[in-house]
Amino acid sequence: MSSKQTEPRKMSKAELKFREAFEHLKTGKPDILPKGKTPEVQRDKALGQLLDAQACILELTLENQRLRAQLPLSNVRHLSVPNNLT
Repeated sequence: MSSKQTEPRKMSKAELKFREAFEHLKTGKPDILPKGKTPEVQRDKALGQLLDAQACILELTLENQRLRAQLPLSNVRHLSVPNNLT
């Protein structure tokens, strides 16, 4: 008989936090969020940061387009490749 050794499965940070919170509930000692630190506040902060990032991306994209429009036309021509060389 061969014994098969298995390595312990790595848990994600989210799973570790969930298990920790569950243990707190089982022992009757749930973590109570400090006043004003509700998940909604965290969600709103994250959404605000996302909107700021999107506004920045839009601003940079418009600036890039404006700068590209100012470039002079290129006088570089692509050489055509003969069919027998491909």
